[in-house]
Parts: sequence; structure tokens; C-alpha cells
Amino acid sequence: MDTEKGYSVGYEAGLDALDKINEVLGDDDPMALKDALAGMMVSAMSCAYAFAPTEEVAEELISTAQQFALKNWEEEDGKI
Repeated sequence: MDTEKGYSVGYEAGLDALDKINEVLGDDDPMALKDALAGMMVSAMSCAYAFAPTEEVAEELISTAQQFALKNWEEEDGKI
């Protein structure tokens, strides 16, 4: 699988996970959504640490993902 396809699969899986969280929690409790989002992010970052060959590589991946997320958010004018 190439990088672009892998990225796309992961991105779409994240959106699917957010849809599932919203189904379970509804949209009337923003604090519950915040907590669920934090849990999802910790799960993804824990996987990065587990699969990366070193802590530094995991942190680079996490940092790169954070930069991509900010760029996406800015390009969408804050509407993801």
C-alpha cells in the first residue's frame, strides 16, 4: 500500500470513529465528546509508540500528524 492510500484509509477510519462516538453520545454533551475524542487520540498515539522503532520516531509521527491536522483545519476554515 502506498503512503497516500494508507493515509486516506487512516483518515477515513478516524472520521468513522467520530461518527460512532457521536451515535453513542449524541451531540448534547460537548464535554462527553471532548473526553471521547481525547480517548481516541490517546489510543492512536499509543499505537504510534507501540509500532514505532523508537520513541523519537513515534514523536515525529505524532508531531507530523498534529501539523497536518492544523493545516486541514485552517484550510477548511475551522470546519472539519
